[in-house]
Amino acid sequence: MSFINTKLNDDDLKSSPSHEGGDIINLNVRFLNANDKFRKKRSIWINGLFIKLKERSFGYCESYFFSSCRDSYDVVIFGGNDIPRIRRIFVENYYLINQKIKICLVSNSTPYDRAELLMFGFDDVFDILRMDTEEARARIISIYRRFRYNYEISKIGKIKKLIIYKICGESRINNRQEMAITALYKKNKQVVSYQTLRQILSQDHNDISMGALKVFICDIRKKLRPGVNIKAINSIGYMLDYN
Repeated sequence: MSFINTKLNDDDLKSSPSHEGGDIINLNVRFLNANDKFRKKRSIWINGLFIKLKERSFGYCESYFFSSCRDSYDVVIFGGNDIPRIRRIFVENYYLINQKIKICLVSNSTPYDRAELLMFGFDDVFDILRMDTEEARARIISIYRRFRYNYEISKIGKIKKLIIYKICGESRINNRQEMAITALYKKNKQVVSYQTLRQILSQDHNDISMGALKVFICDIRKKLRPGVNIKAINSIGYMLDYN
């Protein structure tokens, strides 16, 4: 039986954001800027934040500009005060930008304008006449950390689901059974002590006894794929064994 070649350890499961504040200028940014009287001010303002910034004007080929097929990027910024036009371009290209940090850069806006853009789907709205670049920097750092955290959590979740599927196939596994299987898999064919498993399975529950642990492991064994087994190592604990 072939298992995925993935190391799932405690560091993976912590999933902390990897991008620190000082590195914000290294984010890859796409900036779509309206050709109005504030164009130059917006361009100067945003270039004070980022080095890796690609700028272009509103036009008829926004989808090509937003595409990641040539190179990837982290942040997409819409600059302008024509909110209906910004919303139209946002909707038309949502499938290209939905996994990106989305910021709208406006000038001389009203609270209603900013609230409307936030409710529409932007992660933040910056007014260059009201916000300095240091505040914008802090806001982008915070947004990026949330994005990184959610991405890592999602990645870990997919890995765990694949591991569970390869061990149990289509069998239905509850949350506690998944916790036990993950703990056994992480040990890579080494023994997990009875005490460790009891502690893991007792989280948010009453302490599990040795007798209950044996019944619990027996129930999991019934759901394992052929070629996979949970071996009892006398007086020590359990070990996940597979070909």
